[in-house]
Amino acid sequence: MTLPVGAAHTLRHRAGARLEVASGRVWLTEPGDLDDHFVAGGESLLLHHDGPIVIQSDGTSPAVLRIVGSSSTRRLPWSP
Repeated sequence: MTLPVGAAHTLRHRAGARLEVASGRVWLTEPGDLDDHFVAGGESLLLHHDGPIVIQSDGTSPAVLRIVGSSSTRRLPWSP
């Protein structure tokens, strides 16, 4: 998924999924988590709660990202 600069989107996921950002930077908030998170290109974040997250492209270029399900073993080529 690609989010244009400043664009926000709501995504549904399950606990244990991983948000992977290939490029750009995103801000996100997750239900049940009091903290907001910033994830930059090349970084990932494990999602700890079921439900929707609000995610917004926060950098100076569009954010390219995906959410990998908790049962998936596939990794993106740029992932460590």
